[in-house]
Amino acid sequence: MAIPSMEAFKSTVAERMEPGFRYHDPTNLERKIHMTGFDIRLQGAYITGCFLRNDIDPPTEVLYTPPDLSLAKLDASHAMSPVGRSMGLGGQHGIPRWADYEVENMEAWPASVFLLASTPEDLPSFRRVVALDGKRLTIATELHNTTSDDLETSLGEHLYFSLPGGNAKGLRIGTSIETLEEPTCLDEIMQGKAQFWPDFKGSAVVDFPDGKRLSIESAIIGRGDRHRYQNVPLGMLLWHRIGTESICIEPTLGYADDGKEGMKNDLLKLSAGGAVALETNIQLMS
Repeated sequence: MAIPSMEAFKSTVAERMEPGFRYHDPTNLERKIHMTGFDIRLQGAYITGCFLRNDIDPPTEVLYTPPDLSLAKLDASHAMSPVGRSMGLGGQHGIPRWADYEVENMEAWPASVFLLASTPEDLPSFRRVVALDGKRLTIATELHNTTSDDLETSLGEHLYFSLPGGNAKGLRIGTSIETLEEPTCLDEIMQGKAQFWPDFKGSAVVDFPDGKRLSIESAIIGRGDRHRYQNVPLGMLLWHRIGTESICIEPTLGYADDGKEGMKNDLLKLSAGGAVALETNIQLMS
């Protein structure tokens, strides 16, 4: 894989961040198994659709598919690092969605693809692994601090779930999220105002208005001393892109309210050479 220079990469990111920028020939990979499947675009490693099945229902659309796959900035599932606002390269959600990715490996069972971001040596590297066994989709994003300096950041999955008709009435996430029980909470989400669930412990069940029920489970996978990452906070962001038939349910790592300065997105600390991954499993329940 060709490693871009820092100046070339900065120029590429700036170009792709321009509103309305489109790729002339985007590369989309399709992986299928047992009438289910997912699609992923190599530019930005966006997951551009997914169908899952259970033991009863026919294959069901789980992840939202945007109408125009040529747009650089897609309304589709992607990695975030850092989570949220950033003054660094790539702006909000960082560089993962602006980079090109190369296929390292593909496997037949589970149907999977291993992608590595093409980034300069002076920046952290990102690897995306997406695997499907028919009933469950697994997404793992690994952040490897390949620089010589310590890194303070966050990591997340900006997942766009299919919401037919854009109707969120009756949506339920978990059983004890107090903020979601407030009358105005879901309305605010659907108005594009993000809500944060700090008590997400890595597992949630989501009931959608169209009848599908999903299990979402997220876990930290650390390379080396795994105990080092036990105190890094997990959380979940909830948001809606106005004008789409989707709702965003976003597991996060290292993003939380520190009780002093409000929301912080630099609570994941990696020493030089350190690596950590956020793995998320999505399953269609019966």
